[in-house]
Amino acid sequence: MQENNIHFFLFRDKFWHYMCRIVLQNNTEKEQKKLRNIKGGLIMNTMNTKKKNKGLLRNEEGFTLIEIIAVIIIMGILAAVAVPKFFSMQEDAKIAALNGGLSEAIARFNHAYAKYILVEKKAPFAIAGYLNTDDYLGAQAAGTGTDIGDFKVTWVKQGDGTLKITIVEADTIGAAALAAMAELNKTKTVDGITWGPA
Repeated sequence: MQENNIHFFLFRDKFWHYMCRIVLQNNTEKEQKKLRNIKGGLIMNTMNTKKKNKGLLRNEEGFTLIEIIAVIIIMGILAAVAVPKFFSMQEDAKIAALNGGLSEAIARFNHAYAKYILVEKKAPFAIAGYLNTDDYLGAQAAGTGTDIGDFKVTWVKQGDGTLKITIVEADTIGAAALAAMAELNKTKTVDGITWGPA
């Protein structure tokens, strides 16, 4: 359709532009040729002047179906790559937070162990009855846990002489997420501790 290929440029105001488009679309080919010479505006037939007007912008009325499909495909690929990575990063952040809490618990145990040796002049035999006071690891160190900031931690001497440190609560992670995590991420076993006599 020729009237669909007519492009309007350089009209003095929008109303004039609109009126000329209506006039051209509603007239015959003969009348359109006469109206192309209207003073005050320039009407170009892009069908006849395609070669001359390669530098001009094309009539942008919207996106084509192919362009929309291409964008949807690209967004799908990005989502397929980014979403699993995002969830993986969340899990990695939780594990890193737990590792930080376990490191803090080890540091607190080392401090309490050294302080006990300085005060009592001997190494503690266990946590319960020795280091589970407010002066050392806290009254509930071997029971329900001691609050060390964002975490609640327990220290328990195992039968083989190793120390098992467990995070029982984590404010930054939440109870449900902590319960769902693997035991390996919530506990740390420390060996090589020299325990004192009973």
